[in-house]
Amino acid sequence: MPKITGSSVAEHRTDVGQRLIRAFDELLAERGYEQVTLRDVGERAGVSRSSIYNYHRDKTALLLAWSHHQVEQYMRLLDRELAADDDPREHLRIVVVTVLSEFALTSSSAQSLAAALPPDQRALLQDHVNPIRDRLREILDCGMTVGVFRSNQDPDASADMILACMETQRLRLARGAELAGAVRQILPFITSAVAGDEHR
Repeated sequence: MPKITGSSVAEHRTDVGQRLIRAFDELLAERGYEQVTLRDVGERAGVSRSSIYNYHRDKTALLLAWSHHQVEQYMRLLDRELAADDDPREHLRIVVVTVLSEFALTSSSAQSLAAALPPDQRALLQDHVNPIRDRLREILDCGMTVGVFRSNQDPDASADMILACMETQRLRLARGAELAGAVRQILPFITSAVAGDEHR
């Protein structure tokens, strides 16, 4: 019977779950998704392979759990930054810089994760960008209300286009391109696209 860590079964499950996520994150950066096995993750986390299946039914489920954890961490950081200012234009800048910074910190081996999955599972991984899209929609709505962004735009469509624009820099930044250069290239383009005429 596996040794219980923590003061309760719930704490034990949380601890083991976090160890599995950390181990997967380390191995993903070292080897790339295709070269990581559940056995590798279990060995790195100090968890038996049979116990892993109590948490993740397969490697795809572990990948999705890891992605969800990454997004949760990212959103906590982003929301702290957004809370420091109430200008929608500054909020838009913060989102762009924070997303591009995250791209720069992500290893290039992680960029092909979605492509490695079947189409139905790929959609689940891509759905994890929805919290970022939601923040962008909120910022655009606010900016339209106070008159600093164009009032005739569709916030949903604009948020998707902003995400697509930032996505063009993902691979370049993961391969070591200068973050400041990417920001200088992307931010004015996005700002100009959403700004009201009087703010162009």
